[in-house]
Amino acid sequence: MAVGSGALYTNSNGSSNVAIGRMALRMNNDRSNIVAVGDSALFNNSIGAVYDPVDGIVEGFSNTAVGSKALYANTRGTGNTALGFRALYNVVNGDRCTGIGEFALGNTTGDGNTGVGAGSLSTNTSGTNNTAVGYQAGPNAATRTNTTALGYQASATSSDQVRLGNSAVTTIVGAVAFTSTSDARYKRNIEENVHGLDFIMKLRPVTYNFDVHKMAAFLNEDMGMDAQGNRVYRAPTPEMVAAREQKEAIRYTGLLAQEVEAAAKRVGYDFSAVTVPEDEDGMYGLAYSEFVVPLVKAVQEQQAQIEQQQQLIEQLRKEVEALKQR
Repeated sequence: MAVGSGALYTNSNGSSNVAIGRMALRMNNDRSNIVAVGDSALFNNSIGAVYDPVDGIVEGFSNTAVGSKALYANTRGTGNTALGFRALYNVVNGDRCTGIGEFALGNTTGDGNTGVGAGSLSTNTSGTNNTAVGYQAGPNAATRTNTTALGYQASATSSDQVRLGNSAVTTIVGAVAFTSTSDARYKRNIEENVHGLDFIMKLRPVTYNFDVHKMAAFLNEDMGMDAQGNRVYRAPTPEMVAAREQKEAIRYTGLLAQEVEAAAKRVGYDFSAVTVPEDEDGMYGLAYSEFVVPLVKAVQEQQAQIEQQQQLIEQLRKEVEALKQR
């Protein structure tokens, strides 16, 4: 079914297609099971798409686009869903991506991405299996993989990362503590080589303030989209400025990741609590909960020293008592 000037214009063999809107599915020829609603939605679908009889791969089918120019550039991508103005606009041959919201999901070739919210995953081009929920949420680089970003301007800074909220967030709340997977059945190469006092004594506890404005600039939180979908600077709202300043006023207690990394290296400790950036767009981080393990080791070492000293003290006490009785 075609409704609108130029809709399904070149279709010859495709079946079970629905095109509603000017130029919707215009270039589709023989691909089937496609829905396009909106001006130029899925305009280029099936251009250059092929069928590989060896692998049984069919390209450019089972796409759904609702919104002006949604999935506009798609030629070979399969199983994509776009809902919103220019949603998935740049996808050429990405598969099984879902973009909901204006300018959602900017990828061209990445597969398995899901963006919900205006501008979500807009920086992604070839990264795969990313999930972003929230206005302008998504990874901060074009090729990140397996990231999850939840919340307004949430920005994952490395692959295989989950990010909650933007730089102005001050608390993450839950009824119970976060639980890390720790099942002995799925651990191997187990060694008792944790460093204790030698590592802990090299750490420098500090207090500090976050430079939230600097962090926000690094994460491109103030980059928005113009009417054509280009990324442009947009001044933060007064409410966002106030939120950042409120966080900058908080005095935090902690450690500096680079110093922890250096301390671990000095004692030959491969300490997993330090997150090292994978490229110049990444950020250092610390998993403070993992400090429990070397602290436990340090307490054990101290207790051994205390017990040894207690034995020495008891021995000396007995010697003194013996001298007194002479």
